[in-house]
Amino acid sequence: MLQFVKRSLLSAIVLASLAACGGNTPDTTEATSPGETAQNGAAPSQIESTDTSATLADPDGTTADSTSATEEATQNGWQTIQGNGLALQLPARYQGGNPKTDLNQLEAQLTAINPAYADRLAGIKENPDAIAFLAFDPQSAATSGFLTNVNIATENIPSEIGIETYMEAAKEQLAALYTLEDSQMVDLKNGKKAGRLVGEIDTDSAKIKQLFYMIQEGEQIWIVTYAATSEEFTRLLPEFEQSIQTLELGS
Repeated sequence: MLQFVKRSLLSAIVLASLAACGGNTPDTTEATSPGETAQNGAAPSQIESTDTSATLADPDGTTADSTSATEEATQNGWQTIQGNGLALQLPARYQGGNPKTDLNQLEAQLTAINPAYADRLAGIKENPDAIAFLAFDPQSAATSGFLTNVNIATENIPSEIGIETYMEAAKEQLAALYTLEDSQMVDLKNGKKAGRLVGEIDTDSAKIKQLFYMIQEGEQIWIVTYAATSEEFTRLLPEFEQSIQTLELGS
């Protein structure tokens, strides 16, 4: 403790650097459809909610079987994307998957948006186990030159270190790179507590704002990071806050 910056910010910083490529980003509204996504190593195709076995949280905090949860996601225009030991719901326009098994598909999806984007995955390729989940919104590249994205990483910690202690240490590390705007403990619908941080960081061509959630499972911390340009963050925040409530660990 703690590898927070090195591990949990790996893909966030990598994708933040994509903003520098934004000047040559093609319009992806037609060329890249929201359904072109990979799941569990399959060829890029639309993720159908009925393909997942994840158990997701109902709005009242209880759990439902995968059929009812995924039917609700479909009705809301959302999809379930599988990561490494987790499942998360996001709007249908997102693409993503498990970097450990789906890296080739993720690279192909990024290349389809902008060939320069895929080159920025070098850090994840060197250590794919560090990132359990990576998803991005192809449509955002055309409007801001930055890929709105979600990544999930894990870190092992001693069991005696609680989530509050971990979050304080994370804040100290983040303060060296970010302007921190919010810090609090929140309750998730699955009954777990999470540390919640919001920070802003400057890249070469854009200001990026990130929403971090830290969730403890025994000796493991799951770090969920939602990232968008500062201009888009407020508009997208309700989506991010809805998405975190669908996180299912152990899937």
